[in-house]
Amino acid sequence: MAHQVQWTTNLQITGGPTFSLPGSMSVDAYDHIKVLVKKGQKSAQVEMPGQAGQVQLVLITSDHFETLAYSIGGAQAPPPAAQAPAPAAQPAAADQKKAAATATPATATPSPATPSPATTPLDATQLLAGKGAVSLLGTGPISFTFDNTNGAQDVNVEILVGRNTA
Repeated sequence: MAHQVQWTTNLQITGGPTFSLPGSMSVDAYDHIKVLVKKGQKSAQVEMPGQAGQVQLVLITSDHFETLAYSIGGAQAPPPAAQAPAPAAQPAAADQKKAAATATPATATPSPATPSPATTPLDATQLLAGKGAVSLLGTGPISFTFDNTNGAQDVNVEILVGRNTA
């Protein structure tokens, strides 16, 4: 049985433009995951349901954002077609070495020497809707670890995952 997901986002800049951005999609299944992240601790690894290509929607929200962060595990970088094309002009050899040393995790190829995943602040509700947006999380099985090690209070995190089963 398909489930209809609907949302409306309203953005208004004081003295500037206003945007009303409604959206909807149909998903075969959804999962509502609740995680309690104790103050001064990290959560256990939270596996996101669904296989690569099935996940259509990810919503991550919390009752407190000030000190919360998360890392994504188990995912691989997006496929090369999803990455930015290489520049037309080739930089000098010294610049190529510098560029290779400063490559970001989103475009770098993981290696056995790669450190643990980067931590991203969860400073507001995050909504990824559609395959394109969800692909920013990478491919393959995805898991989240929430970090509240600097927090002075327990934090409740909610994750909503909308996915297709085929």
